[in-house]
Amino acid sequence: MAIDEKNLIKQRERKPEDFATKDQEKREVKESEQGRESAESQSVSEDEKYKPVRKTRRSITDEKTVSKALEKGQEKTEQRRQIENILQEDLMDVYQKMDTQQKEIFKKEGEKAASKIEVLINDVKDKTREILEVVKGWLKLIPGVNKFFLEKEAKIKSDKILRIKKEKKGE
Repeated sequence: MAIDEKNLIKQRERKPEDFATKDQEKREVKESEQGRESAESQSVSEDEKYKPVRKTRRSITDEKTVSKALEKGQEKTEQRRQIENILQEDLMDVYQKMDTQQKEIFKKEGEKAASKIEVLINDVKDKTREILEVVKGWLKLIPGVNKFFLEKEAKIKSDKILRIKKEKKGE
């Protein structure tokens, strides 16, 4: 028992420099076991070797893609018109109750959402969840919207939009 207590005391008294030297020793042993690395790989600092790799995924619906789709000179495609019609279904009463500023914002965001959804539909991979999130985000602009209404409408609208994609594949 006395030996264990002494080891505990020694471990508590260790300084951060002691840990650094231990880590360096372990790395040196590993390198000697694996063989000498080339001069190019040794030029990388120790910090860079052990940095965590952060995976970043570029969204298909980034702002550049959407802004290109919303250019004034560009006409709306038939597919986008269908998407916009689906998005505005059953929302005329809600839209009429909004004031002019809210109507303008709601309309602009609806056009952005439609163009994002069009890009997602034309993608090879199935982006069901992302389409649902875009529709939810747009519906959240409605003042005083019920959470359950939002979920239900977003699901209905995204299902209808996905039918457009299936019809397109069937052609």
